[in-house]
Amino acid sequence: MASVPEGLKKSATLCVLRHQNDFLLLKRLKEPNQGLYTPVGGKLDPFEDPLSAAIRETWEETGIEVATMKYCGTLVETSPTKYNWINFVYVADIDRLPPPPCNEGELRWIAFSEVLNVPTPKTD
Repeated sequence: MASVPEGLKKSATLCVLRHQNDFLLLKRLKEPNQGLYTPVGGKLDPFEDPLSAAIRETWEETGIEVATMKYCGTLVETSPTKYNWINFVYVADIDRLPPPPCNEGELRWIAFSEVLNVPTPKTD
Protein backbone atom coordinates (compact mmCIF):
# COMPACT_ATOMS: atom_id res chain seq x y z
CA MET A 1 0.00 0.00 0.00
CA ALA A 2 1.41 3.39 -0.96
CA SER A 3 2.03 5.81 1.87
CA VAL A 4 0.53 9.29 1.96
CA PRO A 5 3.16 11.89 0.98
CA GLU A 6 4.33 14.09 3.87
CA GLY A 7 2.20 17.21 4.20
CA LEU A 8 -0.81 15.75 2.36
CA LYS A 9 -3.85 15.61 4.61
CA LYS A 10 -5.03 12.21 5.84
CA SER A 11 -8.74 11.48 6.33
CA ALA A 12 -9.97 10.34 9.74
CA THR A 13 -12.98 10.39 12.05
CA LEU A 14 -13.52 11.69 15.58
CA CYS A 15 -16.38 9.95 17.38
CA VAL A 16 -17.82 11.89 20.31
CA LEU A 17 -19.59 9.39 22.56
CA ARG A 18 -21.86 10.95 25.15
CA HIS A 19 -24.35 10.02 27.81
CA GLN A 20 -26.30 13.08 28.93
CA ASN A 21 -23.56 15.50 30.10
CA ASP A 22 -20.72 12.97 30.20
CA PHE A 23 -18.28 12.04 27.44
CA LEU A 24 -16.40 8.77 26.97
CA LEU A 25 -12.88 9.96 26.11
CA LEU A 26 -9.67 8.11 25.37
CA LYS A 27 -6.40 8.91 27.16
CA ARG A 28 -4.07 7.97 24.32
CA LEU A 29 -1.13 5.59 24.82
CA LYS A 30 0.78 6.65 21.72
CA GLU A 31 1.32 9.53 19.33
CA PRO A 32 -0.30 11.55 18.04
CA ASN A 33 -1.56 13.15 21.24
CA GLN A 34 0.02 10.63 23.63
CA GLY A 35 -1.23 11.17 27.20
CA LEU A 36 -4.02 13.50 26.09
CA TYR A 37 -7.77 12.89 26.14
CA THR A 38 -9.48 12.65 22.76
CA PRO A 39 -12.65 11.20 21.31
CA VAL A 40 -12.22 7.74 19.81
CA GLY A 41 -11.71 7.54 16.07
CA GLY A 42 -9.19 6.83 13.39
CA LYS A 43 -8.24 6.72 9.75
CA LEU A 44 -10.64 5.92 6.95
CA ASP A 45 -9.93 2.65 5.18
CA PRO A 46 -9.62 2.71 1.37
CA PHE A 47 -13.01 3.31 -0.28
CA GLU A 48 -14.70 3.72 3.14
CA ASP A 49 -17.12 6.60 3.73
CA PRO A 50 -16.67 8.72 6.90
CA LEU A 51 -19.86 7.52 8.67
CA SER A 52 -18.95 3.86 8.17
CA ALA A 53 -15.45 4.61 9.47
CA ALA A 54 -16.85 6.34 12.57
CA ILE A 55 -19.12 3.38 13.36
CA ARG A 56 -16.26 0.89 12.73
CA GLU A 57 -13.70 2.84 14.79
CA THR A 58 -16.16 3.14 17.69
CA TRP A 59 -16.66 -0.63 17.65
CA GLU A 60 -12.94 -1.41 17.30
CA GLU A 61 -11.84 0.91 20.11
CA THR A 62 -14.72 0.48 22.58
CA GLY A 63 -16.69 -2.63 21.65
CA ILE A 64 -19.76 -0.38 21.60
CA GLU A 65 -22.06 -0.86 18.65
CA VAL A 66 -23.79 2.30 17.47
CA ALA A 67 -26.45 2.18 14.79
CA THR A 68 -26.45 5.88 13.98
CA MET A 69 -24.22 8.87 14.47
CA LYS A 70 -24.89 12.53 13.77
CA TYR A 71 -22.42 14.44 11.61
CA CYS A 72 -21.25 17.57 13.46
CA GLY A 73 -18.64 19.08 11.16
CA THR A 74 -15.13 18.79 9.83
CA LEU A 75 -11.94 19.64 11.70
CA VAL A 76 -9.05 20.48 9.37
CA GLU A 77 -5.61 20.52 10.95
CA THR A 78 -2.69 22.09 9.14
CA SER A 79 0.79 21.91 10.58
CA PRO A 80 4.35 22.28 9.36
CA THR A 81 4.94 18.81 10.84
CA LYS A 82 3.75 15.44 9.57
CA TYR A 83 0.48 15.94 11.49
CA ASN A 84 -2.05 17.08 8.88
CA TRP A 85 -5.59 15.69 9.04
CA ILE A 86 -9.13 16.16 7.83
CA ASN A 87 -11.32 14.81 10.64
CA PHE A 88 -15.01 14.10 10.11
CA VAL A 89 -16.63 14.67 13.52
CA TYR A 90 -19.63 12.58 14.61
CA VAL A 91 -21.58 12.32 17.85
CA ALA A 92 -23.53 9.36 19.24
CA ASP A 93 -25.64 9.13 22.38
CA ILE A 94 -24.87 5.89 24.20
CA ASP A 95 -25.78 4.17 27.44
CA ARG A 96 -23.45 4.85 30.34
CA LEU A 97 -21.53 1.61 30.67
CA PRO A 98 -18.34 0.95 32.61
CA PRO A 99 -15.45 2.07 30.38
CA PRO A 100 -14.34 -0.99 28.41
CA PRO A 101 -10.67 -1.93 27.95
CA CYS A 102 -9.06 -0.39 24.86
CA ASN A 103 -5.76 -1.20 23.16
CA GLU A 104 -5.37 2.49 22.19
CA GLY A 105 -5.34 3.77 25.79
CA GLU A 106 -7.62 4.25 28.79
CA LEU A 107 -11.29 5.11 28.27
CA ARG A 108 -12.83 7.35 30.94
CA TRP A 109 -16.14 9.11 31.44
CA ILE A 110 -15.49 12.85 31.74
CA ALA A 111 -18.25 15.25 32.81
CA PHE A 112 -18.83 18.20 30.48
CA SER A 113 -17.96 20.53 33.37
CA GLU A 114 -14.53 18.82 33.66
CA VAL A 115 -13.54 18.67 29.97
CA LEU A 116 -11.46 21.85 30.23
CA ASN A 117 -9.63 20.41 33.26
CA VAL A 118 -8.20 17.32 31.53
CA PRO A 119 -5.33 17.53 29.06
CA THR A 120 -6.67 17.62 25.48
CA PRO A 121 -5.05 18.47 22.13
CA LYS A 122 -5.20 22.17 21.28
CA THR A 123 -7.16 21.38 18.13
CA ASP A 124 -9.87 19.39 19.94
